[in-house]
Amino acid sequence: MHDTPARASPFPLSGDGQGLECGFRGLDTHIAEGNTGQGHLTVPPTMAKVSPHLGACVEYLSLACRCAIAIIFVTSAASKLTGPGSFPAFVRAVRRMKVVPRPLIKATAIIVVSTEILIALLLIIPLSITGLVGFAIALGLLTAFTYGIIGTVRRKDQTPCRCFGKSSVPLGPRHIIRNVCFMAMSALGFIGLLFPADFDIPMAIVASIAGLVVGGLGTMVDDITELFWPSPKTP
Repeated sequence: MHDTPARASPFPLSGDGQGLECGFRGLDTHIAEGNTGQGHLTVPPTMAKVSPHLGACVEYLSLACRCAIAIIFVTSAASKLTGPGSFPAFVRAVRRMKVVPRPLIKATAIIVVSTEILIALLLIIPLSITGLVGFAIALGLLTAFTYGIIGTVRRKDQTPCRCFGKSSVPLGPRHIIRNVCFMAMSALGFIGLLFPADFDIPMAIVASIAGLVVGGLGTMVDDITELFWPSPKTP
């Protein structure tokens, strides 16, 4: 009877664990060579396609947010500058919000309108750097607006909203929610610009139109909500 020679294990074990580690390395190499013949693992095609598609989706979302925030600030600035008495009404609204000292009220109103115009211009220019700066400034200005609105609501002051024209609707929770949504769009747009990707022109046009529609609806929140939940008017 012949002794069958012991077959060497491809994964030898040793007391110090080095053999087990070498064995796993051999297994990795064996699998790789069996699949590719080149000694390294390849990424499955389905996984390789995830990143480009995700990047394009983020890019479309950023473009939509860019158009939405741009139209929001264009409308906001225009409503404060056009029409008789529009800017003085905004100055009075700033005074009633009590967020700045009385001597700085008019200067603050001018700075706000100028900043809104600047944000719109930065977002309209089709460059990543201008978009990043525009979104950052928009996020800061919206945060300041929200802070002022929260203070006004806590004081139960019936200050009318003058964000998008001569509205007689007093500031309330709806305006806080609206601003938070605008802030979220600014943040998403900013983040999207940090991960640029290629996209199709037709899809980019669709995203732009969607952003303009959303932004336009955002400027009409008071008009839309008043149809369903009327609130007391202020002079």
